[in-house]
Amino acid sequence: MDEHGAVTLSEFAKKVGVSTATISSVFNGKSRERGISDKTTEFVRAQAVKFGYQPNIAAKRLRAQKEFRTYELAVLTSYEAPFQISSNLVHMLEATAQSLYGNMKFCVEIIMFHAGRISEVPGILDGSRFNGAIVTNTGAADDQFFMENKSPCPVVFVGRDIPGYSSVSVDAYEMGRMAAEELLDRCGCSQVAVAAPVSKWLTQSTKGRVDGFVEKCRQAQVSCHVMETQGLNESAGCEALGHYLDRHENGLDGIYFVSDLLAVGGYHAMDQRDLAIPDDIAVVGIGDISVGRFMNPPLTVFNEDYSDRQDAYVSRMLLEKLFKKDVSLSSRVFHPSIVRRGSTSR
Repeated sequence: MDEHGAVTLSEFAKKVGVSTATISSVFNGKSRERGISDKTTEFVRAQAVKFGYQPNIAAKRLRAQKEFRTYELAVLTSYEAPFQISSNLVHMLEATAQSLYGNMKFCVEIIMFHAGRISEVPGILDGSRFNGAIVTNTGAADDQFFMENKSPCPVVFVGRDIPGYSSVSVDAYEMGRMAAEELLDRCGCSQVAVAAPVSKWLTQSTKGRVDGFVEKCRQAQVSCHVMETQGLNESAGCEALGHYLDRHENGLDGIYFVSDLLAVGGYHAMDQRDLAIPDDIAVVGIGDISVGRFMNPPLTVFNEDYSDRQDAYVSRMLLEKLFKKDVSLSSRVFHPSIVRRGSTSR
């Protein structure tokens, strides 16, 4: 083992009875090119998990750094998701790594993919891109990819439950129900909508938020419209709500945005039409980013108190899987709480 307790390539080769060249080929994604059978490739990867062997990615990229091993950690997120959420997660992962393992070197990066196309990320299945990763903002096709393929490196998911992987999330379905209760019971709304992206950009989290909201409205026998947006940004929220308001005069008195950035755009659409918040339309958002408190009026949100706790928890979970043996699969679900502000203060 090296000075940090990690199994070296030569030690791993001796343990499993395979040459170092074969192991390097497997983790460099060149098994077929060099005539290594699928059976041997699967054996090497399985034994790597058993013995805790991780390829030294930094040695491939920065061979001049010989004094310390550098562990490369990644946050994988889609281009379509709000960037600030992933940026905050990167900072938390880096801070947690330095706090728990200050004697080691880490490189933390964001790896981005288009929704539904995470399979196209180079090195995602051969261990050549990172030593461990936190994955968030995946679509249904991305989730299916991980169900069908096991990552050779530790991977933890945020906001989605993928069989065979550990995860951390907030109860999205309950969040949707609570948003409906805020608009129906507290604000007395009778015609409400939930704004969420079209199906190709819908994640487990956003779908749960929509389903919970719609179900609560159905139980309360209140009219509910699912307002589809072409993305998760401000423009998408403005365009979708503006289009709806222009076609349905006086047909909406409460709306739930599944993304804060959608809510920012929705505010602009209502302002353009001289609609007052919350008197004409009450609004509930999410709270993953801090912009809500600075909107006019301040946005009622979920999760603001949980974002840092969730990021810290998933960071610790990933590092435990990377450095501690026999860490079992685990799933942590936070329960949502609402932060009431001016957008629902009728």
